[in-house]
Amino acid sequence: CFIAAMQHRTEDVCWSACRTLGTIAARGDPVVIAALTSALDSPAKAPALMALERLGVPDPDVKVAVLRCLHEVDPNQDKTRDFSATADALLALGRVAERGDLEALAVVREYLADQDEIMQSYAVEALGMLAPRGEAAELEIRGLLEADLPAGRRDSA
Repeated sequence: CFIAAMQHRTEDVCWSACRTLGTIAARGDPVVIAALTSALDSPAKAPALMALERLGVPDPDVKVAVLRCLHEVDPNQDKTRDFSATADALLALGRVAERGDLEALAVVREYLADQDEIMQSYAVEALGMLAPRGEAAELEIRGLLEADLPAGRRDSA
């Protein structure tokens, strides 16, 4: 029922279904994880990314699909990246990095040097997900920010 609702034309219904599916997926349900991954190639991409963010994307195939969302272009704007998808994908990768995935951490770090300040701020937020790991993680994040951010952006981070 929730998987069908995820494809509903009404945006509120779609987002609500994805929130619930994210909770179910976090319990390891492979059918729901597959449905959310499939939704990354549909109009339900943004809410599916939000649901996968909750999940922490433990499955390698899901991670590949999320990484693909970073490089998509907005279908309404020629050669312009889809900022919403990129931001949601960065936050989902922040959850992956929180679980110790070094590839996800490296991708998020790349976005600290992005030309767009909004993307930099999402990268900072994604790195902030590592903070609950303790003092060592906080020092690691502080070092990343100081090393990778332009001087004017360090204070806001």
